[in-house]
Amino acid sequence: GRTLFVRGVPYGATRSALAAYFGEAVGAVASVHLLKDAATGLGTGAAFVKCESAADVAAALGGDFAFGGRPLVVAKAVDRGEAKNLRDADRLGLAKKRRLDGAGDGRHLALADEGLVARGDAAAAGLPDGDLKKRERAREEQRSKLKNPLFHVNPLRLSVRNLAKHVGDADLKALALGTPDLDRGALGACKVIRDAAAGGKASGPSKGYGFVEFADHDSALRALRHLNNNPALFHACGASKPTDRHRAPRGDAPLPRPIVAFAVENV
Repeated sequence: GRTLFVRGVPYGATRSALAAYFGEAVGAVASVHLLKDAATGLGTGAAFVKCESAADVAAALGGDFAFGGRPLVVAKAVDRGEAKNLRDADRLGLAKKRRLDGAGDGRHLALADEGLVARGDAAAAGLPDGDLKKRERAREEQRSKLKNPLFHVNPLRLSVRNLAKHVGDADLKALALGTPDLDRGALGACKVIRDAAAGGKASGPSKGYGFVEFADHDSALRALRHLNNNPALFHACGASKPTDRHRAPRGDAPLPRPIVAFAVENV
C-alpha cells in the first residue's frame, strides 16, 4: 500500500532524479526502482516509487504529474498475481481494439518501411550480397512480428545491425553523434547487445546489433537516414579486429554498411 506504479518515465531518467521529484510532489520517498527490458537492459518507461506513507500514495492517485517534459501515469502498485490478470485483460482488450481500428497510426506502421533497401534498388548498388541477405532476413522478421497486433514500431528507438564485433556502446554512441545537425541532448541510451557471460551477465561478445534511443522522433529519423546504408561507416561493420577499423577493403570490394531501422517492440 506504500508503492506507486509510474508509466511514461523518460528513458534517460535516473532513480535519484525521480526520487527528488516525487519527494517534492508526493512526500518522503523510501526507494525508486526503474524497470528494464530483460533482453536489452534498456528502460521500459516504467518505475516503482515506494513512499514512506500509505497516505501519500492515496493522496497521489488521480493527480497530475509530469517529469522531463512528459506526462506521467500514476497508479497504486499491485502484487504479481493481480498485475498479471490486469496485463492479460489489457492485452486482450488492446488487441481487439486494434483489430477493429484496422491497426491504425497508434502502431506507427508507416515507419516500418523507413530505411528499406531491397535488391534492384539504386541504394543497393555496391552493397555486399551478405548485407542484402541480412536486410532480407531483418525485413521478414519485422513483417512476422507486425502481424501480431501487440507489436508496434517505436518512433524513438533505432535498431542498428551489421555491427562489427569490436563496436561497443561508446562506439555506437559516437556513430549516432556523427549525424549532421543532431542535438547532442536528444541522444539517449546507446547499447550493444552481448551474449551472456559467466554469471548470466550480458558482458560476453557482441551479437552484432544494438539500440539507440532519442528524446524526439525528428532526431531519431535524422540519425536513421544518416547511419543506414552509409558506406562511409564501413569501419563499424566490416573490420574484424580493432586494427582494421579504418582500413578500407582493397580494390573495388563492396563496402559493408550499417542496417538501421526503427525498432519493433511488444507493446
